[in-house]
Amino acid sequence: MRSDRGQATIEVVALFPLCLLCALAVVEAGVLVQERLAVSQAAGRAAVAEVRHEDPTAAARGVLPKSLERGLRVSRSGSTITVSTPARVRLLGAAGVGRLSSSVRLGDEVAR
Repeated sequence: MRSDRGQATIEVVALFPLCLLCALAVVEAGVLVQERLAVSQAAGRAAVAEVRHEDPTAAARGVLPKSLERGLRVSRSGSTITVSTPARVRLLGAAGVGRLSSSVRLGDEVAR
């Protein structure tokens, strides 16, 4: 009997870090989705600002959380405005994973 209880304790101790890592990965995925939506909204605002002959970078900064403003890039290629910012992955201290970006055609924003 005693050895069975000890085995169960060892199994729980072994599985707990794996379960914790999975939970953190789910949280991180949710944060990345939220940041992707913010970048998409910033691209829309930048396109509207461009059509109004205002500063698209300032418009994009106005809707992004402060944590995403660092490394912000707003570019125009023809009739497309692209907003990108570094992706921030906090899980296990990983950094420099890539960029989040979103593009909007200027004609699409004028129609709204």
